[in-house]
Amino acid sequence: MNMKYLASSLCVLCIPLTACFLGSFGPLPMDVNRDNDYLRDKDGYIVDDCRGQALSRTGEQTNFFWDKNNLPRGTTNFVCRDGKAYLPEKAPPKK
Repeated sequence: MNMKYLASSLCVLCIPLTACFLGSFGPLPMDVNRDNDYLRDKDGYIVDDCRGQALSRTGEQTNFFWDKNNLPRGTTNFVCRDGKAYLPEKAPPKK
C-alpha cells in the first residue's frame, strides 16, 4: 500500500514540474499553428493592450481594441490611463 501511495505521489509532483521544464524551452510543436505574429512597435517590442495582453498583428482582438478606444487602426504608440488607451497627445493628465 505504501509503495502505491509513494508512486502516485511522485507522479502527481512530476507532471507539473515536467510541464514547467518543457515550457522553458519555448514553443512546443503544438504551438506551431498558433498565431504568434504579434504587433510590434518601432523598436521591435511586442505591443500590449491596457490589460497587459499582447496584441496580434492580424486579429479581431486587436481591431476591437482600436475601435473600443477610438484609435486609428495600426496604432502602436498609445498611453493607458484607467484601463483606456489614448493617443499620447490626447491622454488625460496622470492623477
